[in-house]
Formats: sequence, C-alpha cells, structure tokens
Amino acid sequence: MPFDARVIRVMVASPGDVVAERAFMREQCYRWNAAHAERERTVLLPLMWEYDSAPLLHTNGAQAAINDQMTGRADLLVGIFWSRMGTPTAAHDSGTVEEITALHEAGRPVLLYFSTRPLPSDVDVDQLTKVRAFQSQMEKAGLVRTFDSPEEFGALTYDHLTRVLHDRFGAGPERAGNPTTAPEPAARLVAGMEVHADTKGERVLLVIENTGTGAAEAVRFTFKHGFFASPLVTHREPIHGLEAGRKVAIPLASLPVSLFTRERIPQLEVTMSWVEHGHRFTSVQTITTS
Repeated sequence: MPFDARVIRVMVASPGDVVAERAFMREQCYRWNAAHAERERTVLLPLMWEYDSAPLLHTNGAQAAINDQMTGRADLLVGIFWSRMGTPTAAHDSGTVEEITALHEAGRPVLLYFSTRPLPSDVDVDQLTKVRAFQSQMEKAGLVRTFDSPEEFGALTYDHLTRVLHDRFGAGPERAGNPTTAPEPAARLVAGMEVHADTKGERVLLVIENTGTGAAEAVRFTFKHGFFASPLVTHREPIHGLEAGRKVAIPLASLPVSLFTRERIPQLEVTMSWVEHGHRFTSVQTITTS
C-alpha cells in the first residue's frame, strides 16, 4: 500500500578522488530507506552531481550551475575528503568548500569526513596540503570524523545519518502510523554566557538554566553564526537530568571568534533540545557574548 512520507535531500559533496565513498554514501541512503522509510514516514534522497545535475552552461561557471540545481535544494550535506581539495571557485578553495559553506550558513546540518587510507602514488602535494589545513581548521570549529576504508565510512555514515535525522529532523518511530501530539513541555531552558578572569586568562562558560517546572533529559545544544564560528565546545556528551530550578555551566574554549576574519562575534544563536515525556523539544535563543 502507498504511504505518505517526507523527503530529506542528502547532498554528497567531495572532490573527485573519493569515488568509492560517494558510491557507499548513495547506498547508505537506500539502505536507510529500506530499514526505516515506511516505519518513520521519512525517505532519504541522495543528491550527487553525477546523477542529479544537467550539463547546463552558466555565466558564473560549473560550480554555479551545481549550486542552482542542487545546493539550494539540499536539507543536509555529507562532505568527504582524502587527498584532494578540488578546483577553486571565485569565493572558496574548492567547489566542495563552497557547498559546505552554503549549507552551514543556511542552518542545515553538515557532516564532515576525512579519509586516512594510504595516499595515491601520484598525490598532488599542494592539494594534500590544502586538505590538511582545512581539516585542522574544521577540527577547531567542531567535530569531524576520520575513516580508513570505504567500508568503515559506510558504517559510520549510517549511524550518523540516523542520529541527525532523529535529533534535527524529528525522525523516529513516533512518526509511524498516527503520530501523537506532543504535550507542552514543563521544562524551560535559558542560555547565557559568562566570562571569568583568572590567573590563566579568561574562562568562558555557557550557562544553561532550567527555569521551568519539570526536568529536562538528554539536553543538547548547538551554536550557529555564519560559517563554523568558534567557540569550540569542550562538553560533548548530552546533559542528563537538568532538574527544574537548576543550572549547569559548560566550559568553552574561548569567546566566539570568526574563523575567517578573527573578529569577535557579538551574538550567537543557541539551539537547545531536550527530552521530556518521551518527546524531544527544541528552543532557539540568541545570546550576547560581549
């Protein structure tokens, strides 16, 4: 029998040296669909330039043609690197970086992976240097993952896709059949930032307080401002059991600074989510960092 489902478009972004990984990524989307689509009323649609773009000319070049046909449609992005950075564009080091930038600045999830398998014998040292520099930059900005084979990449992405779909898109078993309406949350999370001076310099804390009347479980938070803004969060596990009237302080690496301009960012958008009564709730708040 037919069933209604929403479609989440997964863009696979990479230079041309990770053909096997791109094929695995496409297969993982179809594998996820086979296991989850009907039960969770969610279908993954992989977007790849070799299958989903037409060879159209564009006054601003090939990358602009891909952006028009694919990048603006994507709901999340999986970025893959190995030995090559790719072809530079007018604004970025490569088309892949331009796609990553566009999706992240639009507030859509970006998953980044770097291969550690043996390099090709004809490796371009300049390209490899750019990849290593970009990887170092992204490791300072958030979490990235490495893998040593296409098979390991496939296993990682299946698990990570499932987590992102549940946390960011609300996919899950509760979507099956006739979903129940979530009750109003009793918890209320409020975020703020504190800066304390000590002998080692500034100590920066993100403070999350539960000002509601119920407990918040499995609290997670993310920052957003432009492209991969600092600070680097040192607290990576969910916060469990934030009771009503309680607060928690999470140490940050530094005050938020743009990775490209190195200028202080005066405000950050913080997205907080938590579980209550078996449902995940989300709250978005802008906090001042000065």
